[in-house]
Amino acid sequence: MSSIATANCIADAVAPISVLAGHRSHFAVAGITVEVRGEDPQSADLGPQLAQFARLAMTGELSDIVVQVEWARRLEAIRKNKMFDSGCVWSVHEFGDGFQFDFETERFGKRPYKRLLVDAEFQHARVLLNQECLTANDASRALEYPLDELLITHHLSLGRGVELHGCGLVREDGESFLFVGHSGAGKSTTARLWAQHAEVEVLSDDRIIVRRDCVGRTLTVARTLLSAALDSDLCRQQTNVKGRGQERPRYNQENRQFIMHGTPWHGEAAFASPGRAPLRRIFLLEHGRENRIEPLSRSAAVGELLARSFTPFYQSRFVDPVLALLEELVDAVPCYRFHFVPDQTAVETILAFHD
Repeated sequence: MSSIATANCIADAVAPISVLAGHRSHFAVAGITVEVRGEDPQSADLGPQLAQFARLAMTGELSDIVVQVEWARRLEAIRKNKMFDSGCVWSVHEFGDGFQFDFETERFGKRPYKRLLVDAEFQHARVLLNQECLTANDASRALEYPLDELLITHHLSLGRGVELHGCGLVREDGESFLFVGHSGAGKSTTARLWAQHAEVEVLSDDRIIVRRDCVGRTLTVARTLLSAALDSDLCRQQTNVKGRGQERPRYNQENRQFIMHGTPWHGEAAFASPGRAPLRRIFLLEHGRENRIEPLSRSAAVGELLARSFTPFYQSRFVDPVLALLEELVDAVPCYRFHFVPDQTAVETILAFHD
């Protein structure tokens, strides 16, 4: 344990976790299952923000991410190999083939009060709590924001989905709307207006995760590959036009369904739900003097959504998959710019709108 606590042994620190910790808990965000292991109940505590997203583990189920929480006698600040500094609480550094996230506040001076060590695929992680800064009563802070969100966001950005600055709403009949916008654009205001004037479930008033419908997509791929195997002409039609000889299954709009998911990380209106719904329309929020809806071109929609995403822009290995997903998303889901007045008429305008 001393090698882990001092973070000197890279191989041990980010290798797949095999230690059987005494206590475990589980939560899921956007279908991503996370197992948390600790030597005591406090270390495996999810904390109040994740409580609504807690779940029971199924026998034999494999989690997408496994996190082991441990105590370190001392954590020293490491300034070399820094990849990005948030200018706030956290910074990220190269750590072998993986990553090291340090969390610091002025209260504890120049030393991190906790550290996240994670492998390159963001599937195996260790959280080290600094005994010089925290007490046993602080053990439940292991996954405290922003660590939980950073873990999920990076995991998503490797081709698994994208987190957007957005307010997601679902009506009783299943109709859904995603309103995206920067801070101050009116996401929380929109959530409050809809909650007051329409029967909806608010998945989040600030952060929504969008993922492909994995079940539908898997079936589509299987059918496409089967057809290709039976028809060599179809195989040739699906060959990459750039001449690299790679066969690419084609997806039409009907088969490319996207799901939006609620998250624990809410805004001022404090709406956070583990619910999900098929994504039907996307509206880019902007304050206006009147309610007006304008269609967005494909290129404009991709750029606007990327600018409002929680993408780890410091490495292209995260940006490229997100960009590809957004391009696929705007081909499948209509995108509009919504200039709105913050009153009931904004809700009425959307309800009366037809593509």
